[in-house]
Amino acid sequence: MSILFRPQTRKLFFVGLLLFAAFFPPAPAAAGEFRVAAVQLEANPELFRSKEAFTAEVKGIMKQIAVNGGADLVVFPEYTGALLGVSEAVSAAGWEDHKKLNTSMMLTFLEGLYKDVPQPLRQFFLDYGKELSDSLDRIWMDSLRFLQSAQGRPAYILGGSTFVPVPAGGPATSGPEQREAENRELRNRAVLYGPGGKVYRQDKVYLTPFEREFLDLQSGPRQHVRPVKLSEGTTIAFTLCRDTFFDDWDRRFRSAGTDLWIDIKANGEVFDAGARKRFSRAIPRRLQKSRVRYGLTVSLNGELGPLFWEGPSLLHGLVPRSSAAAEKYRVEKLDSTGMSDDQSLLLTEFAVLESREEGSRQAELAYEKSLSVKIPSPVR
Repeated sequence: MSILFRPQTRKLFFVGLLLFAAFFPPAPAAAGEFRVAAVQLEANPELFRSKEAFTAEVKGIMKQIAVNGGADLVVFPEYTGALLGVSEAVSAAGWEDHKKLNTSMMLTFLEGLYKDVPQPLRQFFLDYGKELSDSLDRIWMDSLRFLQSAQGRPAYILGGSTFVPVPAGGPATSGPEQREAENRELRNRAVLYGPGGKVYRQDKVYLTPFEREFLDLQSGPRQHVRPVKLSEGTTIAFTLCRDTFFDDWDRRFRSAGTDLWIDIKANGEVFDAGARKRFSRAIPRRLQKSRVRYGLTVSLNGELGPLFWEGPSLLHGLVPRSSAAAEKYRVEKLDSTGMSDDQSLLLTEFAVLESREEGSRQAELAYEKSLSVKIPSPVR
């Protein structure tokens, strides 16, 4: 089993860092490898000023991926689609200087649009979330077709998440009638796209205080969360940010033979020592408990007005402590429960992170020599 690290140059404002991981699943695959491109998004007003601007940047990323060997799966962080919704609404209101656009302007616009509504942002997504979701479907599918054509092989995109209105108490899927429903709720939804269209939709279960109190989002059904087997034979599973801290999924993902567990994040706080410790209780802990061998954390970074997000993107793997990989890279054994004596956790950080607390840029790549690393695989 191998993992290949290929750090790319930092894109102007869209990508904090683009890293490819060539992932060889335990079962034989026709193509021989499964390549994942993790996009650490750098949020800013210019990126989200319109659907056209956003689409152009996404396609630029797809082109970069294609010329660097292609990818079987491209992963974007949580809130990628949601941020486009509010920014586009403000743009439509007539603010032309998008570089000065900030969240205060967005809220001013929304409060004017919904003068007597206590939660204008929530009402905006109830009214326009379905149209936004449909637009994102087209953007992601057009970008996927562009990537597939450029690289000459099929691929998948996990397009972050957005806020989608559904009938209250209804299933995870939604129909065109939802906008007319009198009793609706909002969910934080991630969608996986494949060669044939939508492959799988999953709603966040464990919401943050911001999502519950400011947006009044509702939790998705816990029982609908499941791994997905892709056409190449690789089985992936993903959780949305806070969901990853809970053990509900460990046995489910393990019994399904999950090869790769993905955590898409939008950490809306300073990434300090405390936040780093909390990150270690997400995917690293889940791998230890579930025995899924590889994990990927993809974090949103950047800011829109007073809102900001910080956090590294990380590749994780369970490896023998006696292996060359364990000797060469930082290895942490956070919890021995459920792990054999010869296994440890490999944490490889590849994010470019500017910490507000420390006021300085952290290492661009903690393991600069890891351009090509062979990681022995423990027997499952």
